[in-house]
Amino acid sequence: MNKLLLIIQREYVSRVTKKSFILTTLLVPVGLAILPAIIFFMARSNNVDRVAVADETGLFAGKLNNSRLIAFEFENQPMESLKQNYKKKKYDGILHIPKFDLENPKGIRYYSSRSLGFNASFYLQSELAREIEKLRLNKAGLDEKFIENLKSKMSIETIILSEEGEKSDNKVVALVTAFIMGIIIYITLIIYGVMVMNGVVEEKANRIMEVIVSSVQPFQMLMGKILGIAAVGLTQLAGWTIISVVLGQVAFAVFGGQLSNVQADTLTQSGINARDAEAMAVFMKNIDSINFTELFVLFIFYFFGGYLFYASLYAAAASGANDPGDVQSLSFPVTIPIIVAFFVLQIAVNDPNGAVAFWGSLIPFTSPIVMLGRIPFGVPIWQTLLSMACLISGFLFTTWIAAKIYRVGILMYGKKVTLKELGKWIFYKG
Repeated sequence: MNKLLLIIQREYVSRVTKKSFILTTLLVPVGLAILPAIIFFMARSNNVDRVAVADETGLFAGKLNNSRLIAFEFENQPMESLKQNYKKKKYDGILHIPKFDLENPKGIRYYSSRSLGFNASFYLQSELAREIEKLRLNKAGLDEKFIENLKSKMSIETIILSEEGEKSDNKVVALVTAFIMGIIIYITLIIYGVMVMNGVVEEKANRIMEVIVSSVQPFQMLMGKILGIAAVGLTQLAGWTIISVVLGQVAFAVFGGQLSNVQADTLTQSGINARDAEAMAVFMKNIDSINFTELFVLFIFYFFGGYLFYASLYAAAASGANDPGDVQSLSFPVTIPIIVAFFVLQIAVNDPNGAVAFWGSLIPFTSPIVMLGRIPFGVPIWQTLLSMACLISGFLFTTWIAAKIYRVGILMYGKKVTLKELGKWIFYKG
């Protein structure tokens, strides 16, 4: 046990003291915080496009609303003259509205030396569509407010009945949460699995193994490396979480009020109506209904369990490699189930209680990703416990197999190893 702890300590300390680890731990959340900050300031500093409107119908004068993105100014001069002189008048573009049939509005064009931004273009089309709709209603003798009141504003709330009682079913919140957690596990399994693999290859290439194995059993070496890097991963995740929370609190304290104003302004400019804005508000409110404590505990379990399961396989594959080319060919079969699990996740979030989701959350190769995708939708406790038991059993089994391969592979040099050869090492008695 003392030797195992020493190996874990060595693996952990040698990695967390590296400059690359410290920089990655600090810069990843900072980078993720800077990105929305850049978007925030860009949203505040957008230039207003001055658009000259050549309205040949005479129906739109004074009816197109200016925004933070576009300012409309109506011109009476001929279109050809406006095309030649619009830059001299410091216009950014020309909106040409020819005479058209209200039932089939065609021919409206925007002229400029550069393209409009996405939001500005969307706003321009929304303004024109809104005004054309008004003109159609007036032509038909219908009141706009009366028509708006006729539109249905009802919604259906789904209530989940369980032994614990009734609770609201928040599909959108669950979907977003499921994908975020699934993607995080998907990325971390590959990152830290590859870290284990590179560590084995590096030590094997430097012939360090020959010295270590003389005093430590291969199984202890394998478990020490896996658990040491697992501790590194948990430390990095904890660091990212703490830094992200601190940065989030600071950003909200400094920019919270301004961000709300920009968000409201952006929604208005994008043509989002009150009903859509209300739906967004409900979405944000429903986030509070998610049991984040349960999610966090299960996330840690499946992160750790999934890592242990795959790290042993990555280590076994790396033990048979002699160069980076061998690593890629031997690690690919280990990576395939992780990729498959991500595709199963997409099926699971659409049908969290279906057969694919059920079996995907039980099979250890896919359960770390798929089960986390199902949990936000609500999973019976017996399925959660069964999934956890299967993952633990799978880890013990793969570790046993990996140790069999590892004890032979770490001392094997100069021979091209195939998957068939790795299989033979499992039954090697030497």
